[in-house]
Amino acid sequence: MRLLALLALATACASPSDRLIGAWVVDAEALAESRDLLALDEATRQQAAEMAGRATADMTLEFRGEGTLRVALGATRLEGDYRVVAATGETLTVDTTLRMGEQARARRIEVRLVGDRLEVTGPDGARMPFRRRPSP
Repeated sequence: MRLLALLALATACASPSDRLIGAWVVDAEALAESRDLLALDEATRQQAAEMAGRATADMTLEFRGEGTLRVALGATRLEGDYRVVAATGETLTVDTTLRMGEQARARRIEVRLVGDRLEVTGPDGARMPFRRRPSP
């Protein structure tokens, strides 16, 4: 019991930057309830949620402590770097550079961390919800 209390305290005291580290998978339930989809009529919303779920089912983000980033979407793997440039409460501003072969793409994203949930907002305003991948 004492160990659980210490772990809870350590997690609560960890900075948002530290809590970003780890593997994250798309949160299909949160995706289906996103503001963008809720604005659609029922039939269109259901179809869009199914399509989005299939398209992102194998998507994983992995932020590593040394500032490296791995993105996996099906068989496609991207490697890169990230740097937290600002933190306001639970929201981080993160500069990323992803590489695929000789090509590199730099983007600034906003990341909101709440518990074991993470929401990424891209430069175009599109949001993608994630949840922490359980340890094996």
